[in-house]
Amino acid sequence: MKRFSVRTAEQEETGQSYRADHAFVDFQIPANAHPLPLVYVHGYGGSGICWQMTPDGRDGFATLMLRRGWSSYVVVLPGRGRAGRTSADTTVKPVADEMFWFDIWRIGIWPNYNEGVQFPKDSVSLSQFFQEMTPDISDHAQDVPALGALSKRIGNHILVTHSAGGVTGWLSAMQNVEVKAVVAYEPGGFVFPEGDVPERIDGLTGGADGIPVPMNQFKQLTEIPIVLYFGDYIPETPSENLGDEN
Repeated sequence: MKRFSVRTAEQEETGQSYRADHAFVDFQIPANAHPLPLVYVHGYGGSGICWQMTPDGRDGFATLMLRRGWSSYVVVLPGRGRAGRTSADTTVKPVADEMFWFDIWRIGIWPNYNEGVQFPKDSVSLSQFFQEMTPDISDHAQDVPALGALSKRIGNHILVTHSAGGVTGWLSAMQNVEVKAVVAYEPGGFVFPEGDVPERIDGLTGGADGIPVPMNQFKQLTEIPIVLYFGDYIPETPSENLGDEN
């Protein structure tokens, strides 16, 4: 019997460079496009793919709106998905959390689907949904600067945000005059003028805190159109189910 050993070389960093904390932006511009492009910002645990397709392969928002003549800029925020090269010092551990995502996306209460839910119930689509989740290895310090850099590059635009990306969207809209409107799908947080922040709301998934901002920044949001969308299966009374309560 022959034996051999494998020696792992240590990384030598002297004299080398490291580019990190960038965003990844996938964009398409149709002929005769509308004046304002749409900039799509994903939420926690996700990446730009959530705007480009559905788990069962149908067109996503970015593609649908592209066909209607709207330019599409799909952002992957720093430390997520294709922008995973980060300077944050973190440890990524494999965590079995798929039932968590099933519940808080209000697909149902695992393993049961909500009655009438439009999410496809075949095993392939469900597996694809779970596989779209991506680790968050960012410290989030570059999220708003990344959208600021994009703003300066493309000019006036409309932000389309989802969930935790909502906070990033509010902050970007307050700091970048190029943001001319915000479309927020179930934003995961809200900003308030300093001194006028409501009390914290506790919850099973971490609760909610209002984010204080200077009044002059908050007023920027009052000068642009904003629309918020919330989906189905949100209870009107307290619930012990994770997805409902979230």
